[in-house]
Amino acid sequence: MACLERSKVVSQKLTGTQIERAEEAANYAHAIGRDFTHQLSIHWEHADGDGRVQDRQQRFLICVRRWLERRGEELVSLWVVEPDKIGKGCHVHTLLYLPRRLVPAFVEMLPVWTNTQPLDAREVRKAKTKYRLKYSKGAVAWCGYPEQMESPVCLLQRRYDGSERLVKYLLKAEAAQPRHHGKVVGKRIGYSNSIGPAQWQSARTSQLQDSVQAQ
Repeated sequence: MACLERSKVVSQKLTGTQIERAEEAANYAHAIGRDFTHQLSIHWEHADGDGRVQDRQQRFLICVRRWLERRGEELVSLWVVEPDKIGKGCHVHTLLYLPRRLVPAFVEMLPVWTNTQPLDAREVRKAKTKYRLKYSKGAVAWCGYPEQMESPVCLLQRRYDGSERLVKYLLKAEAAQPRHHGKVVGKRIGYSNSIGPAQWQSARTSQLQDSVQAQ
């Protein structure tokens, strides 16, 4: 039997294997001193442009990776697709390691990468009060469209309070938490190559060699 294309796979929750691999990636990020510092939420289906959520997310990450490489940094990221609680569609939460010195320039690039416009913080606060939406803690930037400010397409939040809490939030659609389950078509979770399996295996091999030499 032929395997179903990943783009057509339908899931309702994260699997145990997905969660384990995501935690492994996060642990490796911590081991190399690249704990996640920011959370980026993007409602791709509400942004101008074409393509599936996963395809647009991938193109975005390619842009970010190249941008960081030109500034001497690797892309360190972990992302999860989640269904919207209100209405149809999906959004993506992405955890990122961003050096403080690059955050202002990163914020300036977000509208370009997401095909949106920067939104004024004061106006967003007013809109959130009007529509009784929870104000986003640690918000650094909002992007979207002025006529739709009650629902920013893109939100960047500063999160210097620990990667472990962030990872738990991203992985909340586990089997034990059915209230966070929901239909997602296509790839549901991913991480950058910088904290992927090849890196874990290399680190383990190095540790094993050091252990043998120490004996």
